[in-house]
Amino acid sequence: MKRETLLLKLALAVIGLIVIALGIIVVPFLVDGTMHIMHGFSFVMGGGLLVTCGCVLNAVVQAYTLLQRIDQNTAFSLKSVTALKRIKWSAYLVALVFLAMLPLAYWWTDAADAPGILLLSCIILAAATVIGVFASILQKLVANAFTFKTENELTI
Repeated sequence: MKRETLLLKLALAVIGLIVIALGIIVVPFLVDGTMHIMHGFSFVMGGGLLVTCGCVLNAVVQAYTLLQRIDQNTAFSLKSVTALKRIKWSAYLVALVFLAMLPLAYWWTDAADAPGILLLSCIILAAATVIGVFASILQKLVANAFTFKTENELTI
């Protein structure tokens, strides 16, 4: 394991553990706590949050594989392009889920008189969209670099 990527791998491991803890502990607590405010819709919100946790875990795993490819000096390969594509779609799915849950967040905010809930939902939505766009740009960049690399390998 190279020192350059060790800190990033540790950060990904911590993020993964936090997301797993959120999915196991916090989401059921939120569903139970909002049952009196949102009635049956709290299960929809809980399901959306669990889908979000799954997408974030998928993105963390794909980012970890990218770091492994960087360690192996195979960062410009088709598998890296595929990993970036999966990160991109995971981020877009998180944004889509939070966009779909925005009315529920507004309902919860209005009932609980806590505007931070809606603000946090909007921040997560914007961050997921930015991550998706950035992963899309990186995917195109790595694909072009891979094309140049294969062309140069064929040149004498």
